[in-house]
Amino acid sequence: TEEVLARSRALLRAVSAEQLRASDFMGTYIAADTAARTRPAHSGEIDAFVSHSWQADPNARWNALVEWCDDFKRQHGRWPLLWVDRFCIVTCDVSMCVACLPVF
Repeated sequence: TEEVLARSRALLRAVSAEQLRASDFMGTYIAADTAARTRPAHSGEIDAFVSHSWQADPNARWNALVEWCDDFKRQHGRWPLLWVDRFCIVTCDVSMCVACLPVF
């Protein structure tokens, strides 16, 4: 609906890969500054959407993300801009964010 489209534009956030820390992916605790490390984003600006199983091995998850981000930086000369569930959903109403996922 139009409401979801409008809300998705207002709620879309991203985090630069250089703002990520291994500790962000090591457990269920969400750091107090997580939302502060994000910024508003525009459609088409985000390089990758990151959502995964929190039951997966945290070290393997972190290492794979670091490897991908490093490759991206080598290829594009900048850190990727990411939509990461743990960062970008916590800053808003969860039910509305879930409704916006297909639009993001």
